[in-house]
Amino acid sequence: MFDLVKIGISFILSGFVGVLVSYYFQRKNTLNQLNFKMAERKAGELKEIRDKFEKISAERIYQTRNMMDSIHVNAVTDKDREHYKESIRNWNNNLNVIYFDLQAQDLHHIALQVESVHARFRSAHYEIDRKINAKISAPASLTAARASVDSAYAESSRISNLLTQIADLRWSEVKDADTVNLTLANLDKASSLMLLIAIFHKSPSTLRISRSRVDS
Repeated sequence: MFDLVKIGISFILSGFVGVLVSYYFQRKNTLNQLNFKMAERKAGELKEIRDKFEKISAERIYQTRNMMDSIHVNAVTDKDREHYKESIRNWNNNLNVIYFDLQAQDLHHIALQVESVHARFRSAHYEIDRKINAKISAPASLTAARASVDSAYAESSRISNLLTQIADLRWSEVKDADTVNLTLANLDKASSLMLLIAIFHKSPSTLRISRSRVDS
């Protein structure tokens, strides 16, 4: 009789433990999937932001340079004006969206750099508008405007490359979305083996531990 009771208790306990183990791994898998999707989504969104920025900045730079060339030879047409104005509208209409998107990506410093590109475009536009409205002679110097546009081009290229690097880094981190970097804040969550490795590692902050340990 006692043996039957032990068997019954063992059966119940094993079933209970089995349910707990199954629940633990299901929860861990669900969290991992959520982390993967979040990391993948942020990386994809960042590349979309970069593509939009490249498109509107390239259009603005091209049309500004085209307008300056037309002014230089005193041959500005209505078509030149319309294309130039359209590039300005596209830039202005998309600028706030890019700001907000970068802020949402925790890239505040890059949003400020985009603002510096905008300032360079404004400077070039001021020179162009002044020369057209004042009807300054065609050979008049456009040095300041060209310098502003060249600076805007260089800064835009740098920002685009930086966004590409960050997006690529986030793509590479997708596979590690279920882990986090080892930091002072989560040392107590690391295994003894990981702590031992960290002692002799050249860059212990690059080591990663399971996210489930941190979230538990």
